[in-house]
Amino acid sequence: MPLLEIEDLTVRFGGVTALSGIDLSLERGEFCAVIGPNGAGKTTLFNVIAGVIRPSSGRFRFDGAVVHRARPATMRHRGIARTFQVSRVFGSLTVAENVAIAAAGRRLLRPLGALRRYRADSEVSDRVAQLLADTGLSRRARDRADALNIGDVRRLDIARALAGDPALLLLDEPAAGIGVDGMRSLGELISSLRGRGVSVLLVEHYVGWALSLVDRAVVLDMGEKIAEGLPADVRANPRVITAYLGHSGQAGAAEGSAASGGRDGAETAPAALPPSASTAAGPLANRARTAAAQQESSTVGATPSARADARTVAPPTTDGAALLRIADLSVTYGHVSAVRGVSLNVHPGEFVTVVGANGAGKSSLLKCVMGLVPGAGTMIFSDRDLLSEPAHRRAAGGIGYVPEGRRIFPGLTVEENLKVTAGAHPDGAAPMIDQVFAMFPSLARRRHQFGGNLSGGEQSMLAMGRAMMTQPHLLVADEITLGLAPVVVDELFEHLTRMAASGISVLLAEQNAAVALAAADRAYVMEVGHMTMTGPAADLRQDHRVIAAYLEM
Repeated sequence: MPLLEIEDLTVRFGGVTALSGIDLSLERGEFCAVIGPNGAGKTTLFNVIAGVIRPSSGRFRFDGAVVHRARPATMRHRGIARTFQVSRVFGSLTVAENVAIAAAGRRLLRPLGALRRYRADSEVSDRVAQLLADTGLSRRARDRADALNIGDVRRLDIARALAGDPALLLLDEPAAGIGVDGMRSLGELISSLRGRGVSVLLVEHYVGWALSLVDRAVVLDMGEKIAEGLPADVRANPRVITAYLGHSGQAGAAEGSAASGGRDGAETAPAALPPSASTAAGPLANRARTAAAQQESSTVGATPSARADARTVAPPTTDGAALLRIADLSVTYGHVSAVRGVSLNVHPGEFVTVVGANGAGKSSLLKCVMGLVPGAGTMIFSDRDLLSEPAHRRAAGGIGYVPEGRRIFPGLTVEENLKVTAGAHPDGAAPMIDQVFAMFPSLARRRHQFGGNLSGGEQSMLAMGRAMMTQPHLLVADEITLGLAPVVVDELFEHLTRMAASGISVLLAEQNAAVALAAADRAYVMEVGHMTMTGPAADLRQDHRVIAAYLEM
């Protein structure tokens, strides 16, 4: 009998279906990966298994018992333990004390009682010492948890989870932020758990690493299971490749691509693009110039590839000074290093995309450009040192931002959402709003509707229009395709290519490599916080190494 049995599991949040008809079983001692692009439903599935979320329908058995209505504490006592992507350790306690509290959890001891027993009971202290030895933390036993590096924090997470002698261990993105060397070491620790007889479900964005550790993999996309099988079969499955990249990857995965860059983490200069007839960046009013008008007449309703071909009739030059220049940039969140030594240029009127799997560091890079997270290195925009400027000055100084998840104000009308961002240019709000409505006619028809009542595509248009209200020279857009239908994605990319044709530079971070590479002039591929490839987007689109960046890391 399987340890875990899930049949026809469905989870709804209001009108949103997060999981639909999921079947999953796990044998005792089996290691299984749950993978899929951002928004696939992986975390929701973990939360159901851990008892955090109750399913809307379906059957859920653990160790032979029906448990789909059980609470988290009940699931822990039945033998399910988990780690979290954001570690939840007691920073002011030692490593050993953190494990001691976890070891006492199944005995319902309060933390202080657990610590007293740890200090007085040799059996408990021996148990803690063994867990620390098993996870490679013996040398750090007396160190405070907040002094650990991120790799050792992940080990402490696992030690705490193992303290309750679980039958099933849920590992939620344990490799996040630890780097390639840390992933190798952590992989060895996870593999060693096979000797304990514990079953493992692993959710991880670094697909190749996850597949190297497991017996079997399940792939989710948009809340549905699209594939299941042996790791090698899953990696080669066209539906899996499509879920991550937006295309099957079977056409034109050419050896010896003209794209520059390797997979050694070093960024090399891309081949120069043909010179542009005009390289001047400009505000929203410039979108009416001749090049944009010609493109609008020839690309409405076209595929992303056709739109990109139309735009590159007069592509931007990369010979002159960059509008945005980033060199040796690093971004950290506490112990987690999200961006490491990244260099990137965006030239006037250029459409640049950064592609890579979820968790590669793309959003952290863009947030640093906008001043939402601190960074170290060099970041120059129009001869200004961005790293010394607060976020509001960057927005007022010519950088527009479309954040991941849109982040509109649901309780304000469409027009009010636009007016909020006109603070830097209050006198010109009305004509700027008219220009946004000319760009997005569907928003004009809904100008008095609340933002929360718009469709996902309309909310994305509103977020883009709101960014244009700042009259940017550079538009920074983060994961605009997330959760949208293909026809809506095509429409959004039409607008991005028109903006670039009008002289507004575009820097886009996007997991959907197929559509981004079809539209952009130039691209960077990001893996585990590093830039590993760069070159003309058309060349990278045909490069088999882009698929490797998503499925073989």
